[in-house]
Amino acid sequence: MSQSELLQVASKAARDAGAVLMDHFTSGVTSKPKGASIVSEADTASEVVILEQLRAAFPDHRIFSEEAGDNQHDSEFVWVIDPLDGTTNFVH
Repeated sequence: MSQSELLQVASKAARDAGAVLMDHFTSGVTSKPKGASIVSEADTASEVVILEQLRAAFPDHRIFSEEAGDNQHDSEFVWVIDPLDGTTNFVH
């Protein structure tokens, strides 16, 4: 797997997730299961877009994401996903 392939997948996932965020710019807010903080529908939906693309392209890579957690795959590659940093500001 080349750096170019990694970058192409990451770039497409980021652009597609960004489009989801823009579509949900005025979406409602729900609570996380633990009730610790707010999470928007946009945050969850954009994370799903990224995770689907990464899992399809790199099924053996480890992925740690804010909402879905850690898949704990043993891999030299680790993706850390937080598509919407600053959810509170986004929601307001």
